[in-house]
Amino acid sequence: MARGNTDKYTIEQIITAIKGSSGIKMTIMRRLDCSRNTVDNYLRRYATAQAAYDEETELPLDFAESIVINDMANNRSVETAKWYLKAKGRSRGYTDRSETEHSGTIEHKHVTELSDEELSRIAALSGSGTAKA
Repeated sequence: MARGNTDKYTIEQIITAIKGSSGIKMTIMRRLDCSRNTVDNYLRRYATAQAAYDEETELPLDFAESIVINDMANNRSVETAKWYLKAKGRSRGYTDRSETEHSGTIEHKHVTELSDEELSRIAALSGSGTAKA
């Protein structure tokens, strides 16, 4: 016996519930009177619903970003500009951290496997004077 379409909601109903929700699943759930699991299942099964949801979640980000940009332009906020550069200017080198790529191998040894000479070099680098064996 073939299994028929048992969807409770049409894809149009799902997309209508998504629109204006800002991607808040609780809002979508209330509009449809269903569980979070139901919403997640529809998003997983229907690419058009997932696309509508993805687009909806971008809107609050765009809005927040416009506030940040307006603050920089209108208030000349240095702190906001620094934050924005850290968040969005990574490709131009604006970051709090430095990332380094390493293509070689790194040798790992347990401290008990180190020679006295290696322990002495580590002690000298750390400024602790002498190493204890």
